[in-house]
Amino acid sequence: MAESLDPRFAWLGPVLTLALAHPVAATVAADAVLGRWQGADAPDAVVEIRAQGLNLYQGRIVAHAREADAIGAHVIRDLRYDADRARWCGARCASRHDRERDVEIVRDADGRFSLLVSTWSGQRRVRWSRVP
Repeated sequence: MAESLDPRFAWLGPVLTLALAHPVAATVAADAVLGRWQGADAPDAVVEIRAQGLNLYQGRIVAHAREADAIGAHVIRDLRYDADRARWCGARCASRHDRERDVEIVRDADGRFSLLVSTWSGQRRVRWSRVP
């Protein structure tokens, strides 16, 4: 015969369900950035975002039509998903001046992503599209 749950603890079920489901939902949202991307400002290059650890991502150039020596270069590192702000934040390894810039990646309403790069004068937005 099954015992009934003490009514004093009935509230515990929904709380545990939410607590256990939240990390899974956050991981699914965080992993949406995984894959190959091409920026509108650099159509010759393809960047692949890969998981580097739990909620930690990096991006490397995996294809480049004009600069074969750029393939394999890290262009984004230490990217982490911020669930409260629904965006990824990290550092971009700049190739031109060997400087790192702060970056944020946000998902746009149309499913594409925007890469926001901090510059000395503010932020620059680059639209990314997923590529096969």
